[in-house]
Amino acid sequence: MYKVLIVDDEPQIREGMRTIIDWHSFGFRVCGIAANGREALEEHERQAPDLMIVDIRMPGMDGLKLIERIREKDEGVHFLILSGYSDFDYAKKAIDYRVNGYLLKPVDEDELTGFIARIRDMLVAEHEKRRQSEAEEQWRREQAIRSAAYGTSPLSAEDPSWDALAARLGMEWNGYQVVLLAAKRGGEDDGRLLASVKRKLAERFAGQSATAAVFPADPYIGLVIRDGIRGCREAREWNETLRGLCGEAADRIAGACGDIAVSLGRIDRSFASASRRLNRRLFWCEDGDILPPLSDGDGETSASPAPDAEKIADELFLALDIGRREAAARIANDALKAMEQSGMDGPECRSAAAHIASAALHKLSAVNAAAASLLRERPDILSDIYETADAESLRRHLNGIWEAVAERSGAAQPERIVKQMKELIHRNYDQNLKLETLAEVFHYNSGYLGKLFKSETGDYFNNYVDKVRMEKAKELLAQGLKVHQVAERVGYATVDYFYSKFKKYAGKSPSAFRGKHSGE
Repeated sequence: MYKVLIVDDEPQIREGMRTIIDWHSFGFRVCGIAANGREALEEHERQAPDLMIVDIRMPGMDGLKLIERIREKDEGVHFLILSGYSDFDYAKKAIDYRVNGYLLKPVDEDELTGFIARIRDMLVAEHEKRRQSEAEEQWRREQAIRSAAYGTSPLSAEDPSWDALAARLGMEWNGYQVVLLAAKRGGEDDGRLLASVKRKLAERFAGQSATAAVFPADPYIGLVIRDGIRGCREAREWNETLRGLCGEAADRIAGACGDIAVSLGRIDRSFASASRRLNRRLFWCEDGDILPPLSDGDGETSASPAPDAEKIADELFLALDIGRREAAARIANDALKAMEQSGMDGPECRSAAAHIASAALHKLSAVNAAAASLLRERPDILSDIYETADAESLRRHLNGIWEAVAERSGAAQPERIVKQMKELIHRNYDQNLKLETLAEVFHYNSGYLGKLFKSETGDYFNNYVDKVRMEKAKELLAQGLKVHQVAERVGYATVDYFYSKFKKYAGKSPSAFRGKHSGE
């Protein structure tokens, strides 16, 4: 609704003008009335009307003087003049002040509504023109900032023209810090979400005195913050501001801050550091903040080595094979922490987690029908890892996989542990099997587990492993394989060690055994 202010010293005229016209049907509402020029100035200041209907002759300050005073500070308001005098000089002055109409009292209703309709159309056109102009100016502003952030401007960082550009953009600040906001993965409407958030941010930070400026940084939203976040208090304030603007979408938005730049021409470095930090943030803030704590660094100087995916997959396989989902969850969680500490970014962490889970499950499905059926019935159980939004949802998804496997396979009972250990040894005799590793998987003390195994089998764990390997070695030697090939296939790192073990177990060397049995 456009606003109209009625100014006349006669009460019946004021009331008649307010009620005679169906203002709402023309898109107007009467925002106020005034009995003289002084009141009209006050109402204009308070209401900022779009149209003023002004009596030309009033005591104290006449209508023309009032219009002259208002025109000094408001070029946009429209005027209709009412007068009981058909004086050409008044009409002439009214034209000088860009008055839209001149009506003689008593006012003809049809003539008045005709003026109102035309003024309404003018206001609509002016509003659209102003909107387009503001949109074009905002676009030029965003593109100028984007060019600086991406380092694609023809100006060098030291060019003094940056100062003039900063002044034109209303960004003569002491510091410039790029903040990148991203949608956490997993939603098909991420594009619409970011567009909505960007629109709200642009509206909030419009104007020359804003504390931030928005720019496009697909697939992110880019912000340049005035003076930068220099302390915990500023960080809390910005998190509160961003969460307030994002509303319910705040939980789906995460961000990262770049280094603070000293000039607009150097924000490309701030953009690069923000992008680097954002890409590393699989482990988003867990306290609900959009921006991470100030102490959160790049993770470049103290990064640890990347975890051994194959080793982790083997540990997971062992845990799942004996139905220990708690151990599987612990192994996976430790792996995720190791990924974070190694400096792996979000996509790399998801890819590594998917590879580890896939390797463990496919290895398990070869010996476990329940695991095989799970992969057949839920082919997306692994691909969905790539759609997790953050570390917590990734953990939940992985734990859901271990739980699904355990539910189908049945949880292991303590009395079945030795049997399961024996089955593991027979299936994995060629691996580097250690009692300590199995004890960790079973969540038992290695000494206790060793005694349990000895009591059930009559053999110590390592002796039992050697026996299984020697029986398999006999089969392979009888097939004519060379000694070094057999040593490798049954899990011995060196031929000499295998040779001594075999001779002790079989009473003759591997070569002698092979020579005797390979020709039979």
